[in-house]
Amino acid sequence: MPLFTIASGVPACVATLGQLKLPSAFTGASGLFARAGSTLSDTAKVSVVTAGQFWTLTQSATVATPGLEDVGYSVVLANGTLEVYASGISLVEQAGDESSYAASYTITATALPAADLSADTRCPNHATKGVNDRRGLSWAQAMTAPRPSLATLDQVARSRQPARPAADVLGHGPG
Repeated sequence: MPLFTIASGVPACVATLGQLKLPSAFTGASGLFARAGSTLSDTAKVSVVTAGQFWTLTQSATVATPGLEDVGYSVVLANGTLEVYASGISLVEQAGDESSYAASYTITATALPAADLSADTRCPNHATKGVNDRRGLSWAQAMTAPRPSLATLDQVARSRQPARPAADVLGHGPG
């Protein structure tokens, strides 16, 4: 399931992507990615996967606080529109010593058919296949994970840290 689709200005975007350049309509605070709730740096790199049909956009991570950030996108020409998918993420986690570290991951769509899952299999949308079936959700909806905000992820990361003794927090610990 795409993050979003682009229906206007497609021929110009395809031509610009074919030159290994970002279309100006993609970036900036009012760009197509920003309006869709995604971040795309104007320095992102364009690579051609299939000429005239499929491109990847990659960028460096910009978030240093615990959370999740899209750092790769796949752009596919389908039925006259551009479909934009997340294809790479950067996950920033906090270590026990208050430092943080980032790890990048490539993500792809699942190749599993629905018939391979049992009713109690947990799907990316956090419900079981049985619950998704009863709700009448499509396969794409069941396979789409919710995207929590960075603030939510930061709060979860902080709640998982072990409590420090009060004396240590105040700087009066042993030593």
